Amino acid sequence: MKKQAKGQLKDLGNESLHYISAKLLRRMGKFEKLNLGNCLLDGWANTLQDDAKSAHHSMTENLHLIEGHMQHNTSTEYNWNLRHATDLDISCQNLDTFLTGLRLRKRGDAITKFVPTWAISHFPPKELPCDIDTSAQSRDHRYFRLAAFEEWVQVNRHAWIERHKADINTCGKLRKLMAAYHSAASTAYAGIPTALSIHHLILAELWVMCDKSACHLYPLLKEYYPEVCLDEYASLTLPLRGHMARLAEVENYLQSRQEIAGTENPSVSRDFGHERSFAVRFFDTSPDMQALKSKIESDATLKRHQKYQELARLKRQYRDLMQRYDQTECKDVVVKTRVKVALSFEEQGRPSQVRDLLSANETYRAY
Repeated sequence: MKKQAKGQLKDLGNESLHYISAKLLRRMGKFEKLNLGNCLLDGWANTLQDDAKSAHHSMTENLHLIEGHMQHNTSTEYNWNLRHATDLDISCQNLDTFLTGLRLRKRGDAITKFVPTWAISHFPPKELPCDIDTSAQSRDHRYFRLAAFEEWVQVNRHAWIERHKADINTCGKLRKLMAAYHSAASTAYAGIPTALSIHHLILAELWVMCDKSACHLYPLLKEYYPEVCLDEYASLTLPLRGHMARLAEVENYLQSRQEIAGTENPSVSRDFGHERSFAVRFFDTSPDMQALKSKIESDATLKRHQKYQELARLKRQYRDLMQRYDQTECKDVVVKTRVKVALSFEEQGRPSQVRDLLSANETYRAY
């Protein structure tokens, strides 16, 4: 489209080109003056400057053609019929004012405090997008953020997974990304079949990335059926041929995985303990898992021995306490001091304190 537009610059005419170029350059000047260059995507400023130069070159060529054409067709034979008093005495007050104002114009140095409410979403090609939450953004702006993420997946998915498929954390990062994207897109695209179709395509491509990393880290996984069915994807309403090509790529990858896996092995997520299950075969071929099992068993043996020792110690302590109990005799102790205190209270005319002390004395026992 851009090449077609450049091919029609001469057809647009100098006036249209001048208006468009002046508008673009003025906008670029505002961005530079406000130091808002980070709001533009990489390469936009250079592209706009190149387009303005192309437009200026085209306007110059058009002007030269017009000047050359006028030199060959200029005729003054009709100038003898001009009546200077009536034909040349024209009053264009507004035009004169405008032309005078052009000479009086000065470059403005006014500084504005304009701050954009939001910036265009852009995800670096070599970094996995980690923040696609659109809940805090307005209804209109969240679509731009989702579109930016979908463009990242379309352009950078192959290069990124080739660089990070050996990373043990790749599958976890992709899983979180799939959950976040599904939560945001399913709400934003509700009731829009075309957008929902693209949403499901993006999820399928993210799953392929995750599966590639998992198979690279654990080659044994290739021998097991992936348990993913794409039959329902036949009803998607994808708008572009490129989307259909990407869906065909996902289907081809899944078909190749199914052909390699075969059907003789049990399910990855079921049949636990089966001799050909993934868990059993992976354990048998993994020195790390076997070392972990030995460590768990040795720790359990040590803790069991410690518990046995603790139980024996408590039993000995219990027998000692029971032996001391059996050897101890119970004796009634009369506290004569309480009686003396009670008599002094009685002499002072305080009978209630006397009753309390005597009652306590009768029930008090020491062992």
